[in-house]
Amino acid sequence: MRIGFEVILKTDRNAEFHIFPSQKLPKESLITFAQDSTTEIATVLMGRIYYQNDLKHHFPEAFQQDLTSDAALVLAIFRHYGSKGLEKLEGEFALVIFDPKQQCLLALRDPLGNYPLYWVSDGKALRVSTNLKLLAQNSSQASINQDFLASFLMFPYAFVELATEKTAFKGIR
Repeated sequence: MRIGFEVILKTDRNAEFHIFPSQKLPKESLITFAQDSTTEIATVLMGRIYYQNDLKHHFPEAFQQDLTSDAALVLAIFRHYGSKGLEKLEGEFALVIFDPKQQCLLALRDPLGNYPLYWVSDGKALRVSTNLKLLAQNSSQASINQDFLASFLMFPYAFVELATEKTAFKGIR
């Protein structure tokens, strides 16, 4: 079973959010989604945001409403403090924020990279996902990246992420 999310930003500047395994998320789900009805800013987050009590002291305006999920917290911080506020987040996460009025899509993950985040652009759409296989299946330009695989297989430690944006598929970062 695949778990994660995919965000597709099409050339018409509309974003589609897809959450796996389904759109119906339990309250304590690893994946949360939030959207502001007035600004239409949307965010999807996989993982957890830690030290939320500390964030209340750093970002008091963001906590003026009742926040129902980690994605809602990220959205509130972004609305009040912009991308600079996101720099203070700690935890294990991968997230995407889309602001349709600013035509801005932000994708980031925690500094340790606990959850993967991949992207590909084919001229028709920009796709960001936590699932590499999904991007490879939906990308016409994805082919095996033999140089990356050779580097990966020659590395002496198992399960190590190489210090590169390259992946096992050409064209997917």
